[in-house]
Parts: sequence; structure tokens; C-alpha cells
Amino acid sequence: MIRHSVLVLILLSGPVSAAIEPDTVSNTGAARIGAGFLALDAGARPAAMGGAYTAVADDATSVWWNPSGLARLNALSAMATYNTIGEGISLSHIAGAMPAWGGVVGASIAAYTWGSYEVRDQYGTKLKDESPMDVGGVLGYGFANPSWLGGRGWSGLSAEFVSLGAGGTAIGGNAGVIMPLARELSAGLALRNLGTAGKGASLPAKVTGGAEYYLPVWRVRAALDAGYGLVDQVASIAGGVEIALHPVLAVRVGYRRLLTDQALNGLSGITGGVGFRLGAVGLDYAFQPMGDLVTSHRFALYYAGRKKPVAQPVLDAGMKKPKSAFDPAEEYQAATRLSAAGDHAAAATRAGNALAADPKMWQAWQVLGNAQYAQGDKEGALVSYKRALEINPGNTQLAGFVSQLESQKKAVTPAPAAPGDLEYQESVTLYGAGNYPGALEKAGAAIRANSGHWQAWQMVGNCRYAMGDKTGAIEAYRYSLKLNPSNDQLKGFLRELTGEK
Repeated sequence: MIRHSVLVLILLSGPVSAAIEPDTVSNTGAARIGAGFLALDAGARPAAMGGAYTAVADDATSVWWNPSGLARLNALSAMATYNTIGEGISLSHIAGAMPAWGGVVGASIAAYTWGSYEVRDQYGTKLKDESPMDVGGVLGYGFANPSWLGGRGWSGLSAEFVSLGAGGTAIGGNAGVIMPLARELSAGLALRNLGTAGKGASLPAKVTGGAEYYLPVWRVRAALDAGYGLVDQVASIAGGVEIALHPVLAVRVGYRRLLTDQALNGLSGITGGVGFRLGAVGLDYAFQPMGDLVTSHRFALYYAGRKKPVAQPVLDAGMKKPKSAFDPAEEYQAATRLSAAGDHAAAATRAGNALAADPKMWQAWQVLGNAQYAQGDKEGALVSYKRALEINPGNTQLAGFVSQLESQKKAVTPAPAAPGDLEYQESVTLYGAGNYPGALEKAGAAIRANSGHWQAWQMVGNCRYAMGDKTGAIEAYRYSLKLNPSNDQLKGFLRELTGEK
């Protein structure tokens, strides 16, 4: 049993486990490693993706992986992870991050328990049982790159402090950068665990580079990483895929390979897991083979506050004010597709990108309002809708919906939104984008949810008219007027179509 535990520890710490003895020489014969647990994955989602997380980092665990990922957060984020490894060995992380001082501050504590083992003297007499623990803390800061760094992407730094169960302390740090290369493609670079662990040992320093490609319409994310240990001189490769089958459920799979003779094949092979999200909270699970001896099981509780749309600015030479790097038309079109697909959080982000490039794009304000409304933020939706109406006051359908929202707000007991309202607003957005078949489908969904939704019947008429079906448009308009006979504007338009007086 004791020998089994020692073998597991060796696997977890890489080619060396100086956590057992800081002066242990590595397999390369050239370096000593201390606090080897710092090389283990923080969080369940990264582990499920094979550790390919350098360019993906976008939660509180970024403080360990790549501190520049902290800057991608714009709301409170927290995570608690428990990793069961076997033989009484476990690794736990608690991490949190929040915007502060013009960037995002993150902090985390990790506890690594070795299990229990016997201490004997030179004659083999048992002296005692010990259950040592390594404890590490990290504090980091991530920020959007300023103009002198090109004005694009994010950078970050973090400092580590470790108390070793075998005695002694270690101090180190991490640094990283993430850069958007294209609309859906990002690259990342991180220097991890740079520092010393005392008694001539070094932390498991490593340089990693990676790329992330994300297709928001399909909600598929793919990532690749390559790394090199600066102390153990071992190279590694990793890849991972995350697919959001539903806004509530995501599946993940990955593969990691150390490019060296691993004897017991530790930290190599296929990984996988799932993630569940319900509003601001979630649960992640990952399994990770640790060689022939054990399999690691990770569980992580996740919290993320409501996000506001983020736009990545870029500064042009000689300009004092930031100019958006995004094409507003492309971002707006992407926002409408995401909204129609039900990914309202991503739709809000893309609409925000469009507005960063063109604050007067009323359609983007309306899409943003739709996304906020769908996520339960009626106050924010009302603000966005009003901005859209300030720019385009002739949008009578939106004006009617805003009036309805304001009436609910003023009521002593706010009335719940009528069935079909969300589908109707999505149809308005698609109609404004010129997607008449899509708008007709969403208006039909609103009517199926609420057959008395007169605005949706009017939208059906608008779509049919735009698609050349004048007879069908007249039929829909008449039914809308039957439900709401006070719509004088529609009455006038219907008279023009039919020639009736």
C-alpha cells in the first residue's frame, strides 16, 4: 500500500516528486522539482478538455492557468473543485475573481493531501503515521491590453506562495497573454510556476502555448496546447473539444500526451466530462486517467454573475479614442443568429460588439434588449429598447412593447410577460435583419404560445407581404385587427392594400 501511494505521487508530480523529498533528483539528472502538485490541472472543465486551456481560460481558475484570462470576466466568478485521486490523495481548489482597479482580480487556494504513510527509523521500527498536506495560494490581476501593447487582447500576472507539508516554503509566479487573431480564433501564451522551492529545488516551471477556435452558432469550442517543462525538460501536447448540446448541458473530451518515456503512463491519454449550467450556477465533472494505478475524478461547483456585453477595443495610431475591432454588420448578423438559436448570452455579447463599433445601430440595441429580456433582465432590456427607439422612433411595434413593459413596471404587482412575447421580439429582430422566413417562423411560434397575440399576427402579415403573399398578409392583418381593433395605423395600411374605404 505504501509503495502504491508513492507511485501515485510520482505520477502526479511528473517525472519527479520532490514533494516527498525536495532534494530528489529528476529523471533527467539535471534538475530538482518541488511542489509538483502545482503542475496538476485546476478545475474540472480544463481537465476534461485534456488541459488544453491556455487560450480558453475564462473563469476564476485562470489565475493558475493563464492569468490574462481573468480580464475576460466582467462579473463575479467563483469555483470550488475537489479532485479524488485515490489512496487517500486529493487536490482541492477554491477560486474567485471580480472586476476591480480597471481590470479583474483573482485569488485561489489549493490544498494537496498525500494520504497517510508510516514513518519508521533505520531499524524498521514504526514511529508514527503522518498525513502531510501542501497548501498553495495565488493572487493575480488581468487587464485589457493598453495601446502601447497593441490595444488588443488581454494580459495578466499572478504570484504564488506554497507551504510544503514536508517542510519549507516556495514562492513563484505566472504570466500570460491571450490575443484574438480573428473573429472566432484566439491564441494564448503562458509562463507557469516560475520560482524556487528551497533546498536547491525549483517549482514545476512550464511554458505553454495554445489556440482556441469557437463557433458560437454551433456552440462548439476546440482547443490545442503545446508545452515544455523548463525544469524537467519534458514536452507535452494536448487537445480538447467542448460542445454545448443545450444551454444547460455541455460535453467535453480531450487528449494529453507527454512526449517522453512515462513508465507507468501517467498524465497521458483520453479525458472527458460534462458540465451543467442553470442560470448563474453550474456543476462540472471530469475524469482523467493517471496511468495504470488510478483514475482522477473531479467535481467543480461554479458560479458566474450576470455578464454585460463585452467589446474588445483597439487603438489606431494617432487616435485618442478607441475604435472597435469588430465589423458592426457582421456582429449584428451573428447576434441575430445566436438569438434565434436560443444562445442569448452569446447574442448579448455579439450585439455589444456591434454597438462598440456603431453605437447608433438601433437594430443591435434591439437584439441586446431581446437577449437581456430572455435572461430575465427586464430593466436592462427596457434601457436597450429605449435606446433603439431614440435612434429609430418610427419602430411602432417596439414602441408598443416598451409601453407594455413600462406598464408592468408601474403596476403595484407586476404582471408576468404574456406568453409569446419573447418569440415575437425575436421575430421583430429577424424581420429587421431581412430574414422574413425566420421572422415568420418565430411569429408563428408566438401565436402557438398565445393565439391572441395581435402583434404576432401583424408580424405574420408583414412577413407574408414582404415575401409576396399579399392575400396571406391581408388575412393575417384582418385577424390582428379583430384582436386589437384600435390599431388605426394597421387599418390605414389594410385599406391601401385592399382598396376598401
